[in-house]
Amino acid sequence: MKIGIVGAGQMGKQLAIVFSALGDVVLISRDISKAGAELKRLLRLAKRSSFISEVGKYEISLSNDYSDLSSCELVIEAVSESLKTKQIVLKQIVKHVMSSCVIGTNTSTLSITALSMIVADARDRFIGCHFFNPATGIPLVEIVMGEHTSDHAKSIVINFLVELKFSTIKINETPGFIVNRALFLMLNESICMLDEQVACVDDIDNAFKVGLSHPMGPLTLCDFIGLDTCLSILTTLKNEFGETKYRPSKLLVKKVRAKKLGRKTGEGFRKYSKIRK
Repeated sequence: MKIGIVGAGQMGKQLAIVFSALGDVVLISRDISKAGAELKRLLRLAKRSSFISEVGKYEISLSNDYSDLSSCELVIEAVSESLKTKQIVLKQIVKHVMSSCVIGTNTSTLSITALSMIVADARDRFIGCHFFNPATGIPLVEIVMGEHTSDHAKSIVINFLVELKFSTIKINETPGFIVNRALFLMLNESICMLDEQVACVDDIDNAFKVGLSHPMGPLTLCDFIGLDTCLSILTTLKNEFGETKYRPSKLLVKKVRAKKLGRKTGEGFRKYSKIRK
């Protein structure tokens, strides 16, 4: 079998590695050279630490040509959390895949039904597959059904994921699904407390790590996710629910405007050294 992943960012590379335990993978990237170097590093790490023992069993090929998706049974879009970007990418995917191919999106908050309208006659084969970062280390996927998603598409995706030893949560569409709908309230409130100088970054993070046994403090988690992604998710939740409790912190907006987006830019709420390839 063959699986396609579109988008070679943080999550896209993780998904390519995950599915390489199941079959050949084609990873669509705008910058093949850059993606290839980082993919090799992540694959080495995953072989040592992933809950999926057979990552890297099958080949991962990189391409910038959507026609290489033509023989895929499953294609998952994993580009940035931007409606405009996803619309452009999904239009390309549906042009090149075969008529039986299931198309998934790894969106964190966007409407599966709204996105499915972009893929026209493939709406019944379109489904939300919300993986968690790192996908090689967190064995959970939220399976999100849109208004048009068929039970057949759901069964195909769940069968793939069960074979990979993922736990799946099947939910009807709601903004933010289950985890992010609650998680980003906590993250946003943590940023607000920093902005109000209630405590410093270390103390806020340690309160959650020590007091609640979280593996990572909320501000460090924001940096890991990407502050631009955090802002996009909160903005979507606010717009979808129409509730001020999801209004993004002013400090978060300020950081994103300053391009201090977290680990990927070297600075967010903390400063980071560059990752060696």
